[in-house]
Amino acid sequence: MLLTGDVDSAERARIVAEFKRDPTRRLLLLSLRAGGLGLNLTEASCVFHFDRWWNPAVETQAEDRAHRIGQRSPVHVFAYLCTDTIEQRIHEILAAKRELFADVVDGVVTGQLGRLNIDELLRAAVPGFRR
Repeated sequence: MLLTGDVDSAERARIVAEFKRDPTRRLLLLSLRAGGLGLNLTEASCVFHFDRWWNPAVETQAEDRAHRIGQRSPVHVFAYLCTDTIEQRIHEILAAKRELFADVVDGVVTGQLGRLNIDELLRAAVPGFRR
């Protein structure tokens, strides 16, 4: 079964319902954007990323569609990439973005971040930063 952004909402609902209802439907292939919008796929147990996206939140949102209340199976996430390709570079950028987010945002009350300007944020995240 295949679900992309080109599928209209009625067909989308039919495809998802059939995947959920029919245990012989073992694979539902979704584009990243279609997989990250408005789905609850607790019947899914694996998420595969073949074509990486620059924004880590887009991938995380797609993964979260399988990590929902009602999920009874462990969910495994796999990202495929080849060395010396743009996907490898995207992977490195995503890792750096996630690390920066963890260093700067995780555990910090949002109101505290609002008081910082961009130079203060960069100094906190990048040792030796000077503009």
